[in-house]
Amino acid sequence: EALRALVRSTLSSVEPVIRGEYRPSADVELVLYRICQEAISNIRKHSNIPKEKTGQVNIVLELDTYRSRLVVQDFGSGFSPEVMNDRKKGMGLQAMQNWARKISAQININSSPGNGTYLEVVVPISEKVGEQ
Repeated sequence: EALRALVRSTLSSVEPVIRGEYRPSADVELVLYRICQEAISNIRKHSNIPKEKTGQVNIVLELDTYRSRLVVQDFGSGFSPEVMNDRKKGMGLQAMQNWARKISAQININSSPGNGTYLEVVVPISEKVGEQ
């Protein structure tokens, strides 16, 4: 519900798709929320998508017993790969990578000028459900 509220308050015409009912750990929930928050901030600041066209953003959260997966995709202006390594320009991207590292998540960020940005975070769930 926190993710839904975040998206509704910042990208009012976007409805996140949430699949599954498995609750990951509080640490995983916090990291996925923070990464989504940063991704939305980057979309609002840099994607050049007009407010009336926020339907050009997809947010999907999948919560399974074996993994949690967050996808944030926009069809905005995108950016060149060099931004990923530029400490001044890519601070938000680096913050997302640092968040992902804290929970051993895999993060994939793909973008190119004129083609939008695709962000995927996958968190494998190491514990087997029902075992102690």
